[in-house]
Amino acid sequence: MQSDASRSFPIVEPFFVGGVGDEVTASSAILRISTSDGRIAQIMIDAGAAQGDDEFRNFDYPITGSEIDAIVLTHAHYDHIGDLALLHKSGFTGNIYVTDVAKKISYPMLVDAASIQEHHPGDVAKRSRKIMRETTNRITQKRLLTKKYSDMKGLDSAISQLEAAEYEPLYTQEDVEAVKELLRTVKPAKYVEIIEGIKIRMLPTTHQNGAVRVEVHVKDPNGSKYGIAFSGDIGPSNSLLYEQMYDYRNEDIDCLVLESLHGVNDPVETLETSIKRLYEIIRKAKRQKKHVVLMGFSLDRNAQLIYLMNCLRKKGICIDVVIDSPLTMTELGIYQTTYATDKHWFKDLGYDPFGTDDFKVIKSYREHVESVLHGDAPRVIITASANGNGGRVIDYFDNCLQRDDYIFVVCGWVGPDTPSRLILECDYGKKVDLPDRTYVKRCKTYWLHGFSSHGYYPEMEAAVKDYPNAKTVILNHARTEDKIAVGEKLQEFFDGEILMPEIYDAYELSADPTVILDEDSILLDFDGVIDRRIVLSEYDREFAFCEDDDATDDD
Repeated sequence: MQSDASRSFPIVEPFFVGGVGDEVTASSAILRISTSDGRIAQIMIDAGAAQGDDEFRNFDYPITGSEIDAIVLTHAHYDHIGDLALLHKSGFTGNIYVTDVAKKISYPMLVDAASIQEHHPGDVAKRSRKIMRETTNRITQKRLLTKKYSDMKGLDSAISQLEAAEYEPLYTQEDVEAVKELLRTVKPAKYVEIIEGIKIRMLPTTHQNGAVRVEVHVKDPNGSKYGIAFSGDIGPSNSLLYEQMYDYRNEDIDCLVLESLHGVNDPVETLETSIKRLYEIIRKAKRQKKHVVLMGFSLDRNAQLIYLMNCLRKKGICIDVVIDSPLTMTELGIYQTTYATDKHWFKDLGYDPFGTDDFKVIKSYREHVESVLHGDAPRVIITASANGNGGRVIDYFDNCLQRDDYIFVVCGWVGPDTPSRLILECDYGKKVDLPDRTYVKRCKTYWLHGFSSHGYYPEMEAAVKDYPNAKTVILNHARTEDKIAVGEKLQEFFDGEILMPEIYDAYELSADPTVILDEDSILLDFDGVIDRRIVLSEYDREFAFCEDDDATDDD
């Protein structure tokens, strides 16, 4: 790094805790902001929990909450808010800035997560330890063969912590209640000073009810400025529920952190096509007296599905609808209230678009079991966990995947190698191997891509063009191959630098050229980060421990 005398202030150092590398979960970055008068502030943008195979990372979190001054949230999905209570447990007591709608949505989601942690901590830790043991064995074998790996101190430390966590939840309901008291609402499009010299602005997007793009504007005592924007999860331009209402253009943004989930590929199908296919599936199921399981997510995708079921009834096509997702119903009440009292998030969806009076709502787990085993066809069942990693949909897998009177419909994007993707890609009559269980697929399955709540490349390009003076674009929230494709495409018109960080990478951003911070610089602020980097480097890239470049030739 440069000496203080030769550096341009303010300096913004983004440090990526998650949502980078080859992952599409755990979105989180810390901005270490330095000004010429020696003041330092550390602001976190999102605090997402790792999910799926990366779940073990939540047990070995590299940042303690006491190191963070404030948190700003783009929206209330679990992979953007899931570690808030964990940060409070480790000492965070600052303000958490969020839109009013996202505040209402985030609380029940965290309550639900805490309940899982408190009642099933052993299950979560067991899955995490299994992943870590597999990783340890793989590293050890390669180390014996090549003798080129770094020492295993960081990995051993992580495993020890996981073993100790077997009967201890990550956080409890008490931690969630404390987080609730820290939430501070911000009105859309307003500049709000959160720390002296640091303002934020939140601009609504179409990704989710209450979702925003976040801008952070820093003004130095010497009068110079620096602006960095976080796209959050980019919503589609043809959203079923939301209007694109705001002008995002801002000449005061120097850097954009850009979600790149869908890469440069064109949509497999449009929203309109997915809706048409959904209605055709339901009509056919009604004629054939079959069950249709719609796999969405507890928030927007299920709100879309409930709205479409109401539209279907208005068209005169009546079929029994069962909503089997308690969190969906909790969140839906917030959607109903928002639509009735503050419609600036929504399109005109008509009267009571999220009403459920004509549907059967499953409340207790006992009702759920009875519904899975004894429901009468034809009917439509709306459940959550589209990726198939957990929740009540697992019971539908256990009881219904091997029945020819069931149809499973995955609504929107789901991750590669997830249970749902494996089921979709399995041929009828073949075995599908999921974690801890195997099925013979006897049901029909469909994938309706158009229900994705994420935008595609045109929306990404538009986001970059919103900031004509930006010199840097940082790509996150996507698989590496997709980010590389997005970066190459952006270079056709963007002549600034495009960065693709790995987890725990950091940069120094200012009016000067970007500096990639080395491990020693990062450790000055976050003790233990490199231990975690050792663990994750092997988990994500088999050759990360090699001491020379030649060892990566086979990768």
